[in-house]
Amino acid sequence: MPPAPRRSPPRAARRPTPRPWPGQSARLLIDLVAGGLLETAAELLRLRGISSDRLLATGVREERRTNRAITILERHLEWLLQEHPLATESHEPTRTGTVVIASGNPAAQIAHWHRAMVRFTHQDEAHAVQRLAPCPRCGGPWLAEARDLRLVNGLSYIECQNTDCGALLTQPEYDEHVRSLIGGVPTQAPARRPVTLDAGVRQAVEEVLRGVLTDDRTPPGHPDGAPGGTAA
Repeated sequence: MPPAPRRSPPRAARRPTPRPWPGQSARLLIDLVAGGLLETAAELLRLRGISSDRLLATGVREERRTNRAITILERHLEWLLQEHPLATESHEPTRTGTVVIASGNPAAQIAHWHRAMVRFTHQDEAHAVQRLAPCPRCGGPWLAEARDLRLVNGLSYIECQNTDCGALLTQPEYDEHVRSLIGGVPTQAPARRPVTLDAGVRQAVEEVLRGVLTDDRTPPGHPDGAPGGTAA
């Protein structure tokens, strides 16, 4: 008599992967920050011997409850950052094998919320600011704010990203260039006037230039084959 055929064990039914609903990522971020604010404020009140009944009262809208938590943290901020039992704990998370335990330092928690919100709103992306006026030297549409060069007051140069040109303009020079274009008068890239520097500033400038000149990075090519790369 032939052996009975073996039956494979029944497979567990696969559940369809739930699709994210509109606004889910924003809701998760709000839950992280608002929930963290409420938990930190309640813990602060407990440690300082203050009743948290009003903060944790039921039937209160999320907006009002979050505002109460923020008010409490603002009033006790100095104690929270200096006198809290975990205020001296490292901001770095503790790693035990594959388990990562976040820091209990209130300052580290606040920094974590801030980083999450900055990333979510894309405020951490430093895009090059494109300028619409053509370059006064080569006429190409490659003017953008310089990412590396900065003036003494912190303002950035406006540079032509055409590697064969490389014209540099300050903001007032660029504004004058735009006015000349509007008035129909062509302009040339302004000539650089010599600047007298004291010994300390001259040494600092020489060190910066030495570091730039020894950098071997090659500027990216333009996607259309034009000289130089235009930042997005």
